[in-house]
Amino acid sequence: MCDGLADGDLTRNTGPDTRDEPGRMARSLDAAMTRLRATVATIEGSAASLAGATEQMTGTSALIGRAGRLGGGSGHRGDVVHDEQTR
Repeated sequence: MCDGLADGDLTRNTGPDTRDEPGRMARSLDAAMTRLRATVATIEGSAASLAGATEQMTGTSALIGRAGRLGGGSGHRGDVVHDEQTR
């Protein structure tokens, strides 16, 4: 199990379930691995959300840039951006 952890494998468990000190240590290590798996899953979800938000912001920035070029400073930029986003 420790070798797997060192290799990045978070799916393994210690296996032995005894009531002595090594067994308690093994259960504690299993509990830590469970929390670590949950933390990694949360980070993966956050990274995916961040990537999606970045993509949306990039698209919005592109629309604003086009609106600025099309509007020519005439005050119609918001209308162009809104029209582009609703298509």
